[in-house]
Amino acid sequence: MMEYSNQETKIIYEMKRSIINEFRYRYNNSDIGFLANFVEPDMSIDVDSLQEAFRIGMSYEEKKNIRKYNFGDLFNQTLVELFGEELIEFKDSKTVVMTDKGENVFIIPDKWYTKID
Repeated sequence: MMEYSNQETKIIYEMKRSIINEFRYRYNNSDIGFLANFVEPDMSIDVDSLQEAFRIGMSYEEKKNIRKYNFGDLFNQTLVELFGEELIEFKDSKTVVMTDKGENVFIIPDKWYTKID
């Protein structure tokens, strides 16, 4: 496992929050919640959309700071960690899916992502 600086660890944490929030936003702003009673909802989002959402939500200062690091490596590490926490699964090489655990812990109760140990 790679060692990350304190700043990189903070960026990874913020990326995790961003990904969870994108799933929550999608769930809460669509008919998925209503349809969940009748059909299995599609809780998948493509990786490019998740990266773009994180970049859009960054402040100017954060954008300046992240230039010091390899965005792709940090984002990939974020996905690996969320997968290790069993919150997401890879549908294919470009798409991730929220797991039942992720839905039950963060999406349905609408809770903020906090670090899981």
